[in-house]
Amino acid sequence: MVCNGAIGTIDNCREAAYGYDQRAEVFGSKGMAQAENNTPSRHILSTQGGVSSAKPLYFFLERYMEAYIAEMKAFAEAVTTGADSPVTGEDGRAAVVIGLAAMKSFQEGRTVRIAEIGQEETMIKIANAPCSWESWNSNLPVKLRVFRVLDEMQATGYCGTELGDWGFMPTDCSMLKQEIRRRTWICWGRSCQWIFLTRQPTCPA
Repeated sequence: MVCNGAIGTIDNCREAAYGYDQRAEVFGSKGMAQAENNTPSRHILSTQGGVSSAKPLYFFLERYMEAYIAEMKAFAEAVTTGADSPVTGEDGRAAVVIGLAAMKSFQEGRTVRIAEIGQEETMIKIANAPCSWESWNSNLPVKLRVFRVLDEMQATGYCGTELGDWGFMPTDCSMLKQEIRRRTWICWGRSCQWIFLTRQPTCPA
């Protein structure tokens, strides 16, 4: 609930078998605004057996392709011309603050106001998956790509990372431990549990 009495509800699920389902609705006493899913086509088939339509686009890359292109163009323009970026660090921080406040509310069983989340709490210490660093598109050998990405993460100030796609990080136990210890990192992403379950490696790292 926000300060004016409005109530917001968010429903999340890790996976939707029928496609990338992301919808929004705002309902009030004077009307309603909706944002529906994008689909490959807009057809609706109505027969005696029922009504059917195309499923939502499968993945977020398809859903937000135009948005990513616009984002990169805006960034390039800001760098080359000195223009203000339409999205700032404060915009990114605002999303993090909302998430942290929601988690704190869940853990403590009470309403948590945004103002309660301090600057220190919003400092992200875990880097996202290496594939997000465009490492797969590098011309460097895989082994050198791994070490370069990890070095860049450490130089940026992160203390850990998601493991990312299977095979990008060393799958040899001794090598993986060595790389972790060499950078004195103390935490790594728990997404490795999913990898371990699907690939069944024996590495305890």
